[in-house]
Amino acid sequence: MKQFALITMFLLISSGLIFSQNRRLQRADHYYKVHEYTKALKLYRKLYSKAKTRTEKAQIAFKIGLVARQLNNFLLQKNWFRRAEQYRLQNPLVYLYLADAYRAMGAYDAARDYYQKYISLVPDDKRGEIGLKSCDFAEKVMNKKSRYNVLFIRRINSKYNDFAPVMSGDTTVLYFTSTRPP
Repeated sequence: MKQFALITMFLLISSGLIFSQNRRLQRADHYYKVHEYTKALKLYRKLYSKAKTRTEKAQIAFKIGLVARQLNNFLLQKNWFRRAEQYRLQNPLVYLYLADAYRAMGAYDAARDYYQKYISLVPDDKRGEIGLKSCDFAEKVMNKKSRYNVLFIRRINSKYNDFAPVMSGDTTVLYFTSTRPP
């Protein structure tokens, strides 16, 4: 009778833990869907650390990679998609997104390798071919000398998102969009 009670208690506790993990995953997925990526990232990381199986870890690593992709964090994106690849996640998008991350980081040879893997798995998708062409174009442009010299000006370049600069008509004033506080 004691064994039956112990087994029953173990099953109840483990099912409660599984239900709790599933609820957290649903909440993290919800945050991702409503574009609250930092909240989703935090929950996915907790779930990853508690995942037991390689399959669970691979799927959560892929989701963290997707969040990093939305946040334009290419290093984080590369690291998590590499983990999904190492856990042998059966999703060709792992290779495409890895290639995109490497390309954004300027590692064109690695990007080409992953684009080739993606093309071999999904030959009808043009994103692989476009990515390969993009690597070739980027290398060509990077090797070309520029007529311009770019300077770092502390008053203009900030830790905030500053973009879309436009000179005034008499070129004495620079206007730009920024997320700086007022």
